Amino acid sequence: MAKHLSNIDVALQSLSPLVDGEPLYKGITLKVPHGGSMAIMGVSGIGKSLLLKSILGEWQHSGSKKVNGKIFMVFQDHDQLFPWMTVEKNLKFALIKINQQQLQFWGLGHLLKLMPHQLSVGQKQKITLLRALLRNEKILLCDEPLSGVDNISRIKIAKEFKFLASKIGKTVIWVTHDVLEAKQIADQIMLLNADNFQIVKNTIGQNEILSKIQ
Repeated sequence: MAKHLSNIDVALQSLSPLVDGEPLYKGITLKVPHGGSMAIMGVSGIGKSLLLKSILGEWQHSGSKKVNGKIFMVFQDHDQLFPWMTVEKNLKFALIKINQQQLQFWGLGHLLKLMPHQLSVGQKQKITLLRALLRNEKILLCDEPLSGVDNISRIKIAKEFKFLASKIGKTVIWVTHDVLEAKQIADQIMLLNADNFQIVKNTIGQNEILSKIQ
């Protein structure tokens, strides 16, 4: 799918979350085109989650934003599934027509009749992310959704998520601490510091990314 820069789903202009009425950091200006993906990286406590909440409209901010479409947010919590429902019912509760092809692609077809407590952390997050992908909202904000998943599974899930999101045409903003995860999930990576931000392509080297956010 061609991504035309004129078709922007998320545009921020000098935006910063406000804490005690003051901007948390230098205002951020960025554009994410429809079907595009951006990862956000920065040290703990820099305000990555508050930035997502500002985009979502749940946190006061300076600057301005334009969002072209409905937003769905995936949180860090690994227990976003209803514990009393099977995987199949969890998906159907979100008004999702289960896509068998995508279930098989992600290796989830055999899990439909299981309860959430019978799933591994990685399996829970796969179901949570698939549910987000198949919902009607076209913009997904993902706040470290793979933070509790082992390193090998995290990179594999990120790669598969990027493939499905691009195929479906979702616009994704994804917060992570993991450089390899960011490079798998996003077309561009925003490196956030208290006094500045920088947007780089996902081809940038791992060590260079780490040096820019410390």
